[in-house]
This record gives sequence, structure tokens and C-alpha cells, in this order.
Amino acid sequence: LEAVRLDSAIKAREAALKQLQKTRRRLHQACMREVQLGSRVKVLEAEIGSVESERKRVHTMLKSAACPSESERERALKAQYEERLKDLRTQLTALKTQQQAA
Repeated sequence: LEAVRLDSAIKAREAALKQLQKTRRRLHQACMREVQLGSRVKVLEAEIGSVESERKRVHTMLKSAACPSESERERALKAQYEERLKDLRTQLTALKTQQQAA
């Protein structure tokens, strides 16, 4: 009787240990996903900063060219930078949403 009780206690502990190991693996995978999402967010934020500073640099350069009116090229460059920033910000928002869901 004692041996049966000990055997079932051992089996229960083994089952609990397996469950803990599964939970540990899932947590580790979730942490790794979080780290990957976090680094992708940082890369996107850096790229947004880079595009914004490039846009400002080009804008300043074009303004200092002493052109009284905005040229077609200036408008095209502005539109290009704005579109790129919009795209990057959309990607960043999507990543942050994923990050919060994880």
C-alpha cells in the first residue's frame, strides 16, 4: 500500500515537472520573441530618425539654394520622405502592437 502511494506521488511529481518544463520553454520562446520585436522596434525608430534628419538636411539645403519658389523637385523629395516616414511609422505601430500582445 505504501509503495503504491509513493509510486503515484512520484508519477504526480514527474507530471508536474514535465508541465513546468513545457511552461518554461513557452516562456523562453515568448521572451525571445519579445527581444526580437524590441530590437526590430529600435531599428525602425533609428531608421525613422535617420529619414527625418535626412529630410531636414535636404529641406535646409534646398532653402539655402536661394530659390524663391518651391520647385517640382523639392515637392517630389518632400513627398518621398513623407511617404517613407508614414510607411516606417506604420511598421513601428504594428510592431509595438505585436509587442504588447506578446
